[in-house]
Amino acid sequence: MTRIALSVAAVLLVACSPSAAPEGLMPTPFGSGATVKFDIYHRPLPDIPLPNDFATRFDPGSPTKLRVNASMVASTEWEIGARKVLDGLDGWGTFGSVSLGFTEPLDLHELIRRHQGDDYDFRDDAVFLVNVSKGSPDFCQPVPLDMGEGNFPLVLENRDFGLSTDTRIDNEQLLFDETDEDLNKNGVLDLGEDTDLDGVLDRGNYLRDTDGRFQILPFYERESNTLIMKPVMPMRENTVYAAVITRRLVDDRGRAVRSPFAYVNHAAQTPALEPLKECLPALGLSLEDLAFTWSFTTQSTTRDYVAVRDGLYGLGPMSRLKDEFPARPSNLLRMKRNTPAGVPHSILTTEDLQRLTGQLLPMLGGSGPRTQAIQDSYRWVDFTAVGQFQSPQFFRRSPGVTGQWDDKDAAGNPVAPLPLYKQIFELDPVTGAAYTRPETVTFWLTVPKGRKGKPAPVVILGHGYTSAKLEMINYGGYFARMGLATLAIDCVSHGADLGGDRDLEIAKAVFQAQGFGDFFTALTRDRAVDQNGDGTPDPGADFWTSYLLHTRDVVKQSTIDHMQLIRVLKAFDGQTKWADPEGNEIDVNRDGVTDLAGDFDGDGVVDIGGAASVHMTGGSLGGIMSVMVGGLEPGIETIVPVAGGAGLADVGVRSIQGGVKEAVNWRMMGPYIATQRSTSGQLELAQWIPNLNGKAKLKLATFETEPRDGDSVIIRNLRSGEARCTVVHGGGQIGGAVSSDQGDGLKVEI
Repeated sequence: MTRIALSVAAVLLVACSPSAAPEGLMPTPFGSGATVKFDIYHRPLPDIPLPNDFATRFDPGSPTKLRVNASMVASTEWEIGARKVLDGLDGWGTFGSVSLGFTEPLDLHELIRRHQGDDYDFRDDAVFLVNVSKGSPDFCQPVPLDMGEGNFPLVLENRDFGLSTDTRIDNEQLLFDETDEDLNKNGVLDLGEDTDLDGVLDRGNYLRDTDGRFQILPFYERESNTLIMKPVMPMRENTVYAAVITRRLVDDRGRAVRSPFAYVNHAAQTPALEPLKECLPALGLSLEDLAFTWSFTTQSTTRDYVAVRDGLYGLGPMSRLKDEFPARPSNLLRMKRNTPAGVPHSILTTEDLQRLTGQLLPMLGGSGPRTQAIQDSYRWVDFTAVGQFQSPQFFRRSPGVTGQWDDKDAAGNPVAPLPLYKQIFELDPVTGAAYTRPETVTFWLTVPKGRKGKPAPVVILGHGYTSAKLEMINYGGYFARMGLATLAIDCVSHGADLGGDRDLEIAKAVFQAQGFGDFFTALTRDRAVDQNGDGTPDPGADFWTSYLLHTRDVVKQSTIDHMQLIRVLKAFDGQTKWADPEGNEIDVNRDGVTDLAGDFDGDGVVDIGGAASVHMTGGSLGGIMSVMVGGLEPGIETIVPVAGGAGLADVGVRSIQGGVKEAVNWRMMGPYIATQRSTSGQLELAQWIPNLNGKAKLKLATFETEPRDGDSVIIRNLRSGEARCTVVHGGGQIGGAVSSDQGDGLKVEI
């Protein structure tokens, strides 16, 4: 036999020989306790512990070598679009809850005994999240978990998120049931018990039947027997974690919980979980203590930011950004006309500001001590200026010719922008491929006196949700007293509501009366856009929404805008001259000499930027932006975030901020159809729909015949057929599955 034949025979023998079946870390111990749910055939999505690398696929181009693998089979374009973006994620969130369901209820008293009130002492815990990435600074370290200790309260201060016809209007939170529908305690959903019309016999999500409305369990859902573990602090990005369920976790009959497999883990995850053998002893555990475990990989959350930031400075795969978006203001806006020779048109002096605020502030804030203190603080301000710069915009576009937000088709007709769920980043940090376009961002600056020939340190002030850079009027003088310049921009979509804000109309009149109409025009150049086609800008309307991937990216875009702003400030180096977008040098004080970039008053000295320090503060959304920019931008020295929110997924369900509730929760609730009495006493059927960050009422029908309990109601959808519903509660409410899109045409019959 030839050497080649021998080689082929050897290959065939190896290929045909039986291989050892994959094994887990150890066999599942004998028992009959509650079993972890692991149903990959469950629809619409598998019912498995999450996050979980079992629900990922291999991708060699991913930083983690993984991509989330969500099914693309969905009933709406929005779901398909959202899952498409999810499938591009290179791992799971670093601050999301970790959850797993069981086939039977758990002993929650025992779980609480082990996890609450011990200052996160891990020695007798029943469940763990453990870093199993070798080489990580936190290798083998457990993550502190909130198991109902109050770090993430669910109870809302205001409960005005529903309609008066909502049978759950008195609920104190949005996530869990508070009502026990089993009135006769027979464990069966009887006629009249399904008061929220969801087809499920609800039970209050309490530890004890005697608990009250403010004692909702935040770490366990009784309806599905699901344990919810919330990290107290974010996990490391691009890191593998093991969720460890020990035999200390028992069901309500005292039996240790069990794996759904022959082993304590899915055999495909054994290699990822091997480091547990090193980690368990430090936790006082051994393999024999394991009931179930699985692995998940956190995504590389900062990779996009780093790629863009590097690109702005000419580094990495996105280095083109440095030349496409130069580090210089694109414009210094005129503040007033007819200034004396040698005084720039682009600044207002202390005298101008004191004269303006002396009239403006009492009209807006009254004549109290606070108003007077703000007015007095402006004597420390040397001058104020308004300018603009170009920032790379990564997400807002239309499907038209140029892709711009205000695009037009070939015939010159306006093109509707993409829906919000499609307005997301299209950026590959590895190759540098990205959709970008320029956006003009306006900044407002106050500069303090007493700079002694040196540029003043700058405090960037972040504004609140649906607010604008105009918040700076309250702070510029105070920071000036401490020798600090103050600078503010509008976040994505934000700006002044000039259409209906009485205070702004008053301010406009005062500005114009003082001859500062140009200053008002400059200040009110913002980023608010008309998002519903009514001809009026809608400040911040798409910032917090239930389209979480869009919301993620408006936060991301606003962070990048601040990075570009800091880059502009750092370019005021004492050498570079002012120049317009075409590169033409600018003489700010019209004395025939081109002035240094950053010299706003034309005295030959840079006023801010360069080597001077940059800091950031702000409240609410301003606090969030302070945290984002402070954590990502090396040019920031200190941050003072105020009320900086929570995790992204918590903003909707925990916020009582007007606009957030409507933009997030109304969309999550889906089509909301209810009957209400009109002013004339008739019974009207209407659908309540989200209107940006508000809600609107779409009247469907008026009942000429009074509905009664048990009447059959048909709501005909001219496009998608009909839904047969049942009248309950004396005609006050209609139950049943009704789906519709605006404009379908609905007909109601009794």
